[in-house]
This record gives sequence, C-alpha cells and structure tokens, in this order.
Amino acid sequence: MSVESLLIEQARLSDLRRELKSEGCDEAAKCTRRALDSINGDAIPHLLMGSSCIEAAYSDYKDAMEECYEFGDSVSFEDVWEEFAPCEHCQNVGSLKRQRMQAGRQLGGVRAAITRAGRRLAKEQTA
Repeated sequence: MSVESLLIEQARLSDLRRELKSEGCDEAAKCTRRALDSINGDAIPHLLMGSSCIEAAYSDYKDAMEECYEFGDSVSFEDVWEEFAPCEHCQNVGSLKRQRMQAGRQLGGVRAAITRAGRRLAKEQTA
C-alpha cells in the first residue's frame, strides 16, 4: 500500500469515527427513559432522574459490583445491561460505539503502517 493510500485511509477512518461519535450523541439524546423522567418525575427514584438507560444501568452495575465484592462473586456489565432492558436508542448507542471502536483499531493499524513507511523512507535517505 502506498503512503498516499495510507493517508487517504487514515482520513477516511478519522472521519468515520467522528461521524459515529456524532450519531451516538444524537441517539443518546433521544433516550426514552430520559424523556419519561422529565414527564413522570416521581416514576423513577430521585437518584436516577434525568439519567439515560446507559447511566442507570451503570449505576445498577456499580451496586451489583459492591454486592458481589462482599460475597466474592463477579458480575459483568453485559449481564446487567441485558437485565435492564434498555431503550432502542441506547442499544443503538452501544452498536455505534462498537463500530467506532472497530474503526479506531483499524485507524491504529493504518497509523502503524504510516510509521513503518516513514521509518523506511528515513532509512533510505540516510543510506
């Protein structure tokens, strides 16, 4: 792969990550739990008012971790997440985050290839 094509791929992946982040923020803002909190203020405990499904599930996860620590057990966030039954928008946030992480790994590979190419060019110039 040429240096030029690596630079083009780096730009494409950087743009993709930025777009996925923006889409994730837009989806998070549409959380139906957050909307319900603002309409039915007393329907959900005061500590979780105004929180998204993700924030509430993370709070439940922290509580579960404290309980498990006392008994020597372990619990994963995925287990808590599945029991929590998040809204469609928060599920989309998770999907977009996984896509963003995958693009980030690919971007890391492209950057490593650019570094290798740069070292090779530097070695050729000094030789």
